[in-house]
Amino acid sequence: MVSNNLRVTSGHVLRANISRNDGTWVKAALDLNRILGNFNGMFTANYSKTARNIMFNPTEGTASVPALRAELADIHGYWRHHDVNLEDRLKAENGWFCFDGNYSPRVPK
Repeated sequence: MVSNNLRVTSGHVLRANISRNDGTWVKAALDLNRILGNFNGMFTANYSKTARNIMFNPTEGTASVPALRAELADIHGYWRHHDVNLEDRLKAENGWFCFDGNYSPRVPK
């Protein structure tokens, strides 16, 4: 991902400056609720509605991967710690976030 200032705001909006093919940079945002959810305490769409203590680290561990962590409610009301490596399915291409090969619409500022 050719980006800088990677961060999560409001617990579910991924924001970054992403480079374009012409060398310029654009501000990009992606609502992670559209692509990640909570199914019985595991990340699946609309995860932030049943999550707490949402944390994002753009450079997690020795591999420096963007990791999203949260406590997610399961069907019994218990909170489960879970994390997801966003780099596995999310890329930045020519100023856009691309999730599983599909370009995602920009989120309003």
